[in-house]
Amino acid sequence: DLDGTRADRAVAVLCGVSRRIARSTIEAGGVMRDGRALAGSERVAEGEVLDVDLVAKEEPTVPDASVSFGVAFEDDDVIVVDKPAGVVVHPGAGRAYGTLANGLLAQYPEIAVLGPEHRWGLVHRIDRDTSGLLIVARNERAFDQLQAALKEREIKRVYLALVAGRLGSAT
Repeated sequence: DLDGTRADRAVAVLCGVSRRIARSTIEAGGVMRDGRALAGSERVAEGEVLDVDLVAKEEPTVPDASVSFGVAFEDDDVIVVDKPAGVVVHPGAGRAYGTLANGLLAQYPEIAVLGPEHRWGLVHRIDRDTSGLLIVARNERAFDQLQAALKEREIKRVYLALVAGRLGSAT
């Protein structure tokens, strides 16, 4: 599945770390192919052997019950989360706490092991300042099926923007 993939993505998937950690490892010379340090933008091919020495570990995402979000639907396989504007979806640069992922882990600890790159069952994301519904898988089968459906564009996303005042000319 990783044939032709960028090295940073391949390292992230194979080692179960974020792209940030994968890139840091590659930039530090921690990924070798045929005795040569690999660049993050290089592509990997099926059958190649990569020697990876991770330079850093991920900080664990801490459950945080204080993160506010709604639940529009829930069953044994999925949760449809109503994310309010102003809430970041995933921990990232400078934001380790107070994210939707932290809140979800507090309420649904079973999602901690779902998906690559610490996705915690989140099938997709929306920007911090955007409110809306997000699909979260509760098990590996649902995660894989939802990811495939999103990739094949079987899941549709609809956006609505509200504007107050007059819009000026685009010219």
